[in-house]
Amino acid sequence: MPSKVKTTKQGEKVVLDRTLTLQYIYNIFYWYTNIAALSSIAATYLEKEYGFWTAYLLASSTIWIGLALLLVYRKAYDLEVKTPVQVNVLIQAGKVFAYSARDRLDLDAARPSFQRERYNREVPWSEHFITEIKLGLLACRVMIWFIPFYLGYSQLSNNLISQAGEMQLSGIPNDAIPTINPIACIILGPLMQKGLYPTLARMGISFGPIKRLVMALLAMATGMAYAAGVQALIYSRGPCYSSPLVCPGAQDSGGQQQKLPNDIVVWVQVPTYVIMAFAEILGFTTLSEYSYSKAPKHMRTVIQAARQFTSGLAFAMGMALSPVSKDPEVIWMYTGLAAVLGITGVVFWVCMGHYDEKDDELNTVALGNHDNA
Repeated sequence: MPSKVKTTKQGEKVVLDRTLTLQYIYNIFYWYTNIAALSSIAATYLEKEYGFWTAYLLASSTIWIGLALLLVYRKAYDLEVKTPVQVNVLIQAGKVFAYSARDRLDLDAARPSFQRERYNREVPWSEHFITEIKLGLLACRVMIWFIPFYLGYSQLSNNLISQAGEMQLSGIPNDAIPTINPIACIILGPLMQKGLYPTLARMGISFGPIKRLVMALLAMATGMAYAAGVQALIYSRGPCYSSPLVCPGAQDSGGQQQKLPNDIVVWVQVPTYVIMAFAEILGFTTLSEYSYSKAPKHMRTVIQAARQFTSGLAFAMGMALSPVSKDPEVIWMYTGLAAVLGITGVVFWVCMGHYDEKDDELNTVALGNHDNA
């Protein structure tokens, strides 16, 4: 949507831009989300010292506190505003797809003008509604491209934790190491919002949503490639080399069952989490912004649900990779993910890059400011 200039009461001129506002809101939301993610440090130590029940108690207590605050300040959040009942947009969308299926899935065939001229039929939706459906499908197409991204992100909660357990931890639990990721997000978020984006704008470099998503895919590919390199370093060190923790040499000097990791410090993992944090800030915030701004006004919840579905699909695919998520095959899993993400980023740009050039036009149409007949 085009920017607007507004003069404040103090006579200061400010630029109002809906796209930049959404980008700022989602970056702030993601920043606070990563602050909350630091609670995993406390949960890890509670579980270690007192048992799992204390970790679950911490999470449940926090949720109840949040619910109480939401109820106390409900008037400030306009939760008492009653929204009038509207026609179920999903039923209308289903009819649109049914009508378009009769004409080779051409959505324009479901437009009222086409239906009136070809079939002498009146339909209960407007020309603009068809345009909104097209925008919603565009947002869904972008989400589908991001399935490999979610698959890479899922490594934070499984294989990267296992990788940390194969190295010298210096007394730190291996499932606490991934907290480096939200810490990096908290630091990088403001730097990118207040530094990177304005600097690129002053230099006249366009950094639209599709470009940001491409960079997110390539950054995640870099993170997976670095993880593969770390795994290769682990396999190059004793005592177990390509069989960490399971060879006879992994027992400590007293012959106990304690497993000795390979001779490499866990901090070599840090760049992986930092690179992935950079990818997340570009990817998650931009994808949320894009799916919201392009979604039809009455289908935003549906589009956001579709985004969560692609995330769930990626995690299900991660379960399918479990046979290769073990030593020594895991190095090829990281390498394969890096290759898939890199290729996806390039092909995504080739197929979808042109949408950056008309992003303002698409945002205007999504807001319904004019009827694209």
